[in-house]
Amino acid sequence: MKTKTSLLLFCFMMLFALITYAQCPAGVLTNDGIPMGKKVIITEISPTDGSYEDYKSWIGQTVEAYSNLYIEEDCWYNGEIMLGDADNFFVAVRLKGVKGEKYNETIPPARKEEVITASDFPVGTRVKVHGIPITDPNSSLFYSDAPTTDRGDVIEADLTKNANGTYAGCILTGKAGEN
Repeated sequence: MKTKTSLLLFCFMMLFALITYAQCPAGVLTNDGIPMGKKVIITEISPTDGSYEDYKSWIGQTVEAYSNLYIEEDCWYNGEIMLGDADNFFVAVRLKGVKGEKYNETIPPARKEEVITASDFPVGTRVKVHGIPITDPNSSLFYSDAPTTDRGDVIEADLTKNANGTYAGCILTGKAGEN
């Protein structure tokens, strides 16, 4: 009898843990995607998001989806968000709805296993740089004072996609001859 009670208690605890960890925090959006242009409120930015330190003041602010936002695991969204005239690409942000907005519209599914060939960003393409990783040995030497977002032109060779989803290659930023 004692073994049966212990086993039942163990199963109940495991079920409770699975249910607790499988749910999103109360009040956050759980749609597969949020269409561009919709207003949302940032409730949390993951400390693992590279933008956390620079944009943590956005938590609690009503912002606009500047691109389609797609949900990842554990209710974290990724995509470009705008506040006023500033925008940033987040990889892990939780959101809640704004009164009066409807979020039930369907948007094209995100391409989870995106295969981008070099021709998607060929030499001469104008791109927006959302940040240069500090771990990039070239960035710490040459670009430590570069802005976190900038526009530039792909030069020398097509950009290539790295395993972590970032791109590598040469981009000339600013006006010709400045950077």
